[in-house]
Amino acid sequence: IGVLEDNPYVMLSSCQGISFSMVDRFAQEIGFAADSPIRIEAGVSTVLSTMNDRGHTCMPMDELIENIFTLLDGFSDAIVDVLENYINDGIVYYCEYEGVQYIYPLNLYYAEASSADLTLHYLSQETAQGLSDMESFFSRFEEKANIILGPEQKKAIETAVKHKISIITGGPGTGKTTIVKALVSAFQ
Repeated sequence: IGVLEDNPYVMLSSCQGISFSMVDRFAQEIGFAADSPIRIEAGVSTVLSTMNDRGHTCMPMDELIENIFTLLDGFSDAIVDVLENYINDGIVYYCEYEGVQYIYPLNLYYAEASSADLTLHYLSQETAQGLSDMESFFSRFEEKANIILGPEQKKAIETAVKHKISIITGGPGTGKTTIVKALVSAFQ
């Protein structure tokens, strides 16, 4: 109970499913001021930790400040101070691209950077040789799997076999799983 009285916002990291607004209401009930540094930092941390849930690995600084400002209902100077401290302390990654300042939660920056590095490394390796006779492969696979591949499926399989990276997309029932099964068979 003493911990919650000192910093009720600790519940955000220790209680799954609890929202900032719930904790914020509780904090106000026990006397936390709206401009409390603990509250401001909790608001900044909340927005940073939920960026990925909204499909972002980073966010322009201005947009990030606006989102935090909305959550906290004000306090832009204090928000900027917390973000500057986070940058200086290495808690977030800051970069500038085409004149726009971006902030990454550190874990998302490293995930994105290592994914890019791995992709570049993979692409720099020698290209695998495709199957020499795709039609023969298609016939064998269709017979073994007891299916008939459509023209788009064949094209997707052929493209994936010839290129290092391919993205297979399509709605339900379009044959993505069949294509993956064919690719596994092709590379075995």
